[in-house]
Amino acid sequence: ANNGVNAQIANIMPNVYGVDAKTTSALISLAGLLNILLYFPAGRWMARKGPFPPFMAGIVGRMIAGLGMGAVGLMTDNKALLGAAFMQLMYQTAPFVRLAQPGLAVRFANFPAGQASGWVIAGSAIGSFVGSLLGGYLADAYGYNAVNWMAAAAGAGAALILFIWLKPAEKRMREEKEPSPEPLATNGGVVEDE
Repeated sequence: ANNGVNAQIANIMPNVYGVDAKTTSALISLAGLLNILLYFPAGRWMARKGPFPPFMAGIVGRMIAGLGMGAVGLMTDNKALLGAAFMQLMYQTAPFVRLAQPGLAVRFANFPAGQASGWVIAGSAIGSFVGSLLGGYLADAYGYNAVNWMAAAAGAGAALILFIWLKPAEKRMREEKEPSPEPLATNGGVVEDE
């Protein structure tokens, strides 16, 4: 979702929303600046609640951003501002997803942590390749707004996996780690027969 949009954003903004190259460049710069700032609250959230809540928020945010960008791309009037807003949302999900990915990979992997981290990096590289390749094909075959719909579909697929598989697995893992309560005793720990 994210990589396909990132690879085509310089084409999407002018061809779908009518945003000129200078404004697109400024929006990308703004997104980068906001990303730097958002890493702090994302990190604090992750430190308080673990990696799963910020990751979930980032995945759902990407799905909403893709849907918003695609839907706004279908509008005919005054779509530049809304398109820019959803573009910013797409970019601002990065701190939440990227901070949490390594921790979640290690948590859910049944193999060594180093290998899990390697798969996170490989997955990101594969996503960059596939997102860019598929996004380019869709843009050529169906127009640049098709890239937004690809991002929405990829975000929805990720959210589906998140809620059907990862969230229940996370809940089971938390329940398994919680200690069972100690039985109550009377008379200073001595249980008497009646």
